[in-house]
Amino acid sequence: MRQDRLADNIAVMMDAEGARWGGLSATNSDLEKLRMSWLMIETIALIATVLVLLYYYSKIKLSYWKKRGVKGPKPLPFLGNFKDVLLAKESTTDCFQKAYNEFKDEPMVGVYGSHEPLLILRDLDLIKDVLIKDFNKFAQRTHGSVREVRMLTLSSHWQMFRLDAERWRPLRVKLSPFFSSGKLKEMFSLMVDCANTFDNYLEKLAEKGEPVEFRDTAAKFTTDVIAACAFSLRADALTNENSQFRKMGKRALATNIEQFLTDRLREYPFLFKIFGRLFTDHEVVNFFESSIKEAMDYRIQNNINAKDVIDILADLRQHPEKLNLKGKILFLSLIVQTFFILNWYHFELD
Repeated sequence: MRQDRLADNIAVMMDAEGARWGGLSATNSDLEKLRMSWLMIETIALIATVLVLLYYYSKIKLSYWKKRGVKGPKPLPFLGNFKDVLLAKESTTDCFQKAYNEFKDEPMVGVYGSHEPLLILRDLDLIKDVLIKDFNKFAQRTHGSVREVRMLTLSSHWQMFRLDAERWRPLRVKLSPFFSSGKLKEMFSLMVDCANTFDNYLEKLAEKGEPVEFRDTAAKFTTDVIAACAFSLRADALTNENSQFRKMGKRALATNIEQFLTDRLREYPFLFKIFGRLFTDHEVVNFFESSIKEAMDYRIQNNINAKDVIDILADLRQHPEKLNLKGKILFLSLIVQTFFILNWYHFELD
């Protein structure tokens, strides 16, 4: 009997101890849940605080024109007046045109590219003052001006148009002679050679009696003309269906998701500098860099002077201080971007 009673007492004690430890376990679980809840609340509060601060920062940046009494369309936080441009619903030109027409009675209109204030002039006297009298105060080429020419992406040739005043002025002085009427006369014989090749190519196409995608045909002719006139190179885009110049040029100017994302990032220079390299087609960049560099090295070694863009750039290569260029990468980027700009303009004119 005593043994049975002792066993019952031990069982009761064990049940009580188990209940006590079970309650303690439940308490620890509740504390863990409470801790996680507070952590989530703190995280949400931190994110909300950051967003509110960013919002007010954006509002302050977007009050620039209002504080100066300049009227303009109401900007959106972070996006400015270029929301539809960023969403690819309209072009930058259309966006400026819309703001220009909306404020017909104003001598000038203030808009924003992201957070950067931009001024649209309507009054002729103001335009004269900005372009002549006070030009030294308005020398930047566009919003988001950059100090360095870097080949981050194929479409970053537009960075040449965004160079700050310290760099675009000497670059303009160096490249302007290439676009003179005298230089065009010197190029005429090269253009005639390309035109004769084009004529023969069209005759062969006509003999086949098949439909022709003429935009692509004209682009091949353009590639030959640019390579011959600007860089004294043979692209053979018309005579060789597998021309690397044509293939790489087409890839460089193709419209795709990478191009779209690059165009959007370009409106935010600090993001473009960080992420622009992700969209680089390195094969295309390396092809043009090596092709043009080989031609330049050959001329320097053999003392050849063709008075074209390569000669101009060769001079800058030997005297980089003229443009404040630093390093091999910047110089090669300048070369390739020059080619892309010429190629893009002629391609759009076709």
